[in-house]
Amino acid sequence: QSVDFNAEAVAFHYAGRTLFFAHDGTPYDTVFPAGVGFFEDGFLRVRENGLWGYALRDGSMGIPAQFAEAGDFVNGRALVRKADGAYAVLSRDGTLTPLPGDAAYLSIYAGDLAILRDGGAMRLYSLSEGDYLSEMIYQEISPYHDDGYAMVKQGNKWGIITPKENVSVEPQYYYLS
Repeated sequence: QSVDFNAEAVAFHYAGRTLFFAHDGTPYDTVFPAGVGFFEDGFLRVRENGLWGYALRDGSMGIPAQFAEAGDFVNGRALVRKADGAYAVLSRDGTLTPLPGDAAYLSIYAGDLAILRDGGAMRLYSLSEGDYLSEMIYQEISPYHDDGYAMVKQGNKWGIITPKENVSVEPQYYYLS
């Protein structure tokens, strides 16, 4: 059992179900199966029978539970890992576009970027362009923080980049946090 808050609602998670209340105490009309997080772009991630899908606010399944892993929708897209292990971009209409690598995180940053694994390295990938952002390759890229920066590792040193992959701090430190 747990309780989560955001700017729009309060979520009560209990017994494999999630119930939402507006901040004025008005309950949503539907109890959702194992909802995670909050509605993003009109969809709530839910888990049914071990697979992830997306419920609509009326309680219906907008996109049936069929994914091994699923991220939140951002600007009409979400990153998912299909049951066969392949990663893809999911659009609001259920269309899947394969990704050229494995998603390091199931998050979309700056409305358009995914961090993908490319062999033993990590690279930024533009979802709108359908291509890697640049030739910059890192051993590791942290998730982007709310302030818009991510830590990157080249060799055994860390630096900081922006979503446009501008280097704010050249990799020069043995430790960053």
